[in-house]
Parts: sequence; structure tokens; C-alpha cells
Amino acid sequence: MMKKILHNPQALIGLALIALVTAVALLAPVLAPHAPDAVNLALKYQPASSEFPLGTDQLGRCELSRLLYGARASLGLPILVLLGAVGLGLGLAAAAVGGWLERGIVALSQIFLAFPSLIIACAIIGVLGGGLENTVLAGVLSMWAR
Repeated sequence: MMKKILHNPQALIGLALIALVTAVALLAPVLAPHAPDAVNLALKYQPASSEFPLGTDQLGRCELSRLLYGARASLGLPILVLLGAVGLGLGLAAAAVGGWLERGIVALSQIFLAFPSLIIACAIIGVLGGGLENTVLAGVLSMWAR
């Protein structure tokens, strides 16, 4: 498999981008020029400059710092969702037991596949409320069938 990846330029570019985003996310505290949550209303909507390479937002926060720290959440959340692999456990149970359990799990997964996962996740977050824990739970519950 590594031979195929090394001879495929698109795979190499994809791996390089994943490695770059991962490195940026891990090094965010070192690379960020300012604290991502430091509010300074006197600096709101500043254009790009040497002090603020991507400018500032409506609260005077450094956009580059917020982008670098945001990469951490963007990488961390999918890992948490993958760790909660509900579908793997249900699929193994269906394969091992078979019969009515298999038919029930297949029917339930077909129902979940019929709806867009974003709609299911939004409904779950709407019922449970915001927060990282509920977002992870909504991701796991909305994507288990896939």
C-alpha cells in the first residue's frame, strides 16, 4: 500500500497537507502572535499588518491566532468522533449474532442513512444544548451508520 501512495502525486499532496495542518495545530501556542481570546475593542477591524497578519475581528482579536488555535479543534473533534465508533460495535454484534438483531440494526442504519447527518446532529445539539461534549455526542450519533 505504501508503494501505491508514494507513486500517487495526489496522495502525497494530501498527506503533506494533513501533516502541515497537524503541525500547525500542534505548534499553535508557539506560532500564534497573540492570545486567541484577547479582546481589545480599540483594535477592532484592523487591516492586515505586521502586528496582525490577517487583521482583527469585531472584538479586536487576532484572526491569525484564532485560525491557528481553531485548527486544534478541527483536528481533535473528528478523532473523538472516530473513537466513539458506535457503528463498528453494532456491525460486529449484527455479524456475530445474525438473525433478528442483524435485520434490526440494518433497518436502523437505513433510517439514519436516509437523513442528512448534519440535520440529525443539529437536532441532537438542539435538544441537548451546545458545548464540546454534546457536539461530539451529536457527531457520533449522527455518523454511526456511515
